[in-house]
Amino acid sequence: MGNFFASIPLAKRLGVHNIILIGTLRRNKPEIPVEFLSNKNHPVGSAMFGFNDNLTLVSYVPKINKAVLLLSSKHHDHKVDSTNGKPHIILDYNKTKGAFDTVDQMCHKYSTRRGTKRWPLCVFYNMLDIAALNALIIWKEKNPDWNKNKKYKRRLFLEELGISLAARLLDIRSQTLKFLHKDVQSALAVMGYSKVEKTSQELNETFTNLKRKRCLLCDRTKDKKTLNKCYKCSEPVCNEHCVK
Repeated sequence: MGNFFASIPLAKRLGVHNIILIGTLRRNKPEIPVEFLSNKNHPVGSAMFGFNDNLTLVSYVPKINKAVLLLSSKHHDHKVDSTNGKPHIILDYNKTKGAFDTVDQMCHKYSTRRGTKRWPLCVFYNMLDIAALNALIIWKEKNPDWNKNKKYKRRLFLEELGISLAARLLDIRSQTLKFLHKDVQSALAVMGYSKVEKTSQELNETFTNLKRKRCLLCDRTKDKKTLNKCYKCSEPVCNEHCVK
């Protein structure tokens, strides 16, 4: 795996289930000793090994002032290839890294990611992308003749997947179609739900409902007015008395 996922705690956790890990590490991991980081004094082609709890850490110097950090729970020695001087950990990693490089490339092409400053959302977006890709692989194995002659199967699959996941919510929203904003109605119309034109009486009722009214629970001296209504009794209530 790449450095986005690889970590020493994860390697230990997988080891409990007899699953080995080989992956690159980011240099900001707290478990990495300072001696393993990039240094101008480390000669090019040199490798430094560290061993602890059935884990092996290697720092390889491909060029001046650069260090490649890899973690392995498969290797437990400091063997180095005699021809190019690279550690066996790096050679095994290079043999198998093509798979997740392809996954990263495919997830980047069709992604749910959006700009955000919250790291849990970044992880969630990545989980959605990988789950959708895995679902496509399983679907193609189960249905080999599905859109057999088309080259853009993944796009078609993602479109159908998105619609199927949103279908239940679309049905619920369509039941109150005449109360929705016109932009939402237009979006539902694209999905096959017909628009509902409001009568003049309904427009007047909507306008009446939009009038600000005094909060039922606040002191009348405050004269606090609001558009919010209680979902049980439909009486006006301000933000302070709304149930969060």
